[in-house]
Amino acid sequence: MKLLNTLLTVTLLSTALCVSAKTSQLNVTFKHIEKNEGNLMVALYNSKANYKGEGSPVQYASVPASAQKVSYTFKDLEKGTYAIKLFHDVNNNGKMDTNMFGIPQEGYGFSNNVGKFGEPDFIDAAFAVDGISAIEIIVR
Repeated sequence: MKLLNTLLTVTLLSTALCVSAKTSQLNVTFKHIEKNEGNLMVALYNSKANYKGEGSPVQYASVPASAQKVSYTFKDLEKGTYAIKLFHDVNNNGKMDTNMFGIPQEGYGFSNNVGKFGEPDFIDAAFAVDGISAIEIIVR
């Protein structure tokens, strides 16, 4: 019986720790959206490797571009360091359209509003999430 109580206590504690580890959320406001059509395709990363394509985003969202300013909330996040990449898929074809020189023809953005002339490093786009956090991103 004592062993059963110990196992039950360990299980409850580990469950509580797992639940409490994902209690943060991130409120993101996207500003300066030029066209009120299509979707903002937003990827949230928690490591340099994932950000550079060696893994997957922690979360991904398709946010309707219904106004010049829209918001989205990422929920159930662990406390930590994150970075965001996004593009405005105006024509809903699922990809960032570029011209023949590779210059984006649709809006894009990164956390910390860096990367005006290309994709920034993870460290430049990185920000902390702890509890309820909020950031703003300008869509270029």
